[in-house]
Formats: sequence, structure tokens, C-alpha cells
Amino acid sequence: MISNWNTSTENQTKIQIPIKNTAAGVYIVKLKTAKGDCSKKIIVR
Repeated sequence: MISNWNTSTENQTKIQIPIKNTAAGVYIVKLKTAKGDCSKKIIVR
């Protein structure tokens, strides 16, 4: 695990996370929502 963000605001449709100090590469992001879990691959350049 590189970072962990916890959001408590309900009814959000968009969340932006800071990646300034994250090295370039391919990452797997795991999201846990009220509707279920989801994994996405992202590329940081």
C-alpha cells in the first residue's frame, strides 16, 4: 500500500486524490463504496 484516503462525505460523484509525491508508473487503485468494491489500473506519468 502506498497511500490510503478515507472520505466521509456522502453523495459524492467525483473525488480527486493528490499524486504529487507519487512516482511515475502503473498502479492498481482499489475503491470501496457503498455499492461494492472496484479495482482500476491507472498510469501516473
